[in-house]
Amino acid sequence: MPNGSKCRYTELQMAACVCKGIRSCLICEATRQPSHEASVPTSLELNMCYKCGAVFRYSPAPPPQPLQACSPPCTADDDDIKVLQPGTTDEGLRDAVSDFRGVVVVKEFVSAEEELCMVADIDQQRWADSQSGRRKQDYGPKVNFKRKKVKLGSFNGLPSFSKLLLDRMLSTIPQLDSFKPVELCNLEYTPHRGSAIDPHSDDNWLWGERLVTLNLLASTLLTFSTPSHPTHSHIPPPSQYVELHVPLPRRSLLIVSGPARHTWHHSIKRENIASRRIAVTLRELTPEFLSGGRSYDSVGHGLLEIAQRFDGQPINFA
Repeated sequence: MPNGSKCRYTELQMAACVCKGIRSCLICEATRQPSHEASVPTSLELNMCYKCGAVFRYSPAPPPQPLQACSPPCTADDDDIKVLQPGTTDEGLRDAVSDFRGVVVVKEFVSAEEELCMVADIDQQRWADSQSGRRKQDYGPKVNFKRKKVKLGSFNGLPSFSKLLLDRMLSTIPQLDSFKPVELCNLEYTPHRGSAIDPHSDDNWLWGERLVTLNLLASTLLTFSTPSHPTHSHIPPPSQYVELHVPLPRRSLLIVSGPARHTWHHSIKRENIASRRIAVTLRELTPEFLSGGRSYDSVGHGLLEIAQRFDGQPINFA
């Protein structure tokens, strides 16, 4: 990783707005009235302690948003790898988060020096404007999720800095000892653009069980929420709309799987971006695209082979 290289990122320059439909950012909101979906009232808003996993009622704080911990302070061990299991003595809160499982936070996964080098490497590449005030860099296959079509396209490997990340994941985190990412996406959030990402659930046709994100440059809160409209007819509507804010310390690694991945939605709220933040998210394949799966020979094998190269370029402008 270069230490003193020039970067394309210059003083948080104002990006062009590419918001569509209900999406909006501070750039387009200055010239047009944003369109919004019918909002679902939050009937229960909760915070989670980043040390012990205790759940307590949301208490907003002015930016920069601090990492929420118990009050009075808890005595939980400040482990490097924390499997967050919600706990509370309040029966009403316990019922609301009883199925929330599958979040692991690894503190200080990279050092401060490594973080700066990674950001320098990332900023060497051109950023593409994205919706809701974000910018992005994509490394991976060309995908049409609506039609369930995937092809290698211009994918030519993962970025060089990700080799260090993957080697460290495989050697130090038991939950990732078999993790083989074939896609990496850098997302940039800044307060002056009003960056955010709406509640959503990641695809589960192509992308596998574990979503892994490295949180660079700033701490934030990742908001998990119960879907307002169930995606499967056999799942009854939730009795109340719940939001659970999970702290992400700067330089931490997040792993999302299980119910947190498939049952709950996740988002980043505009008010929880106090300074520039870069999220580096890696995704693996589902069994359909792995050895023995029906799409392994046609697509999966090629993706896995290309993803073992660490000299790739973003596909956004290919």
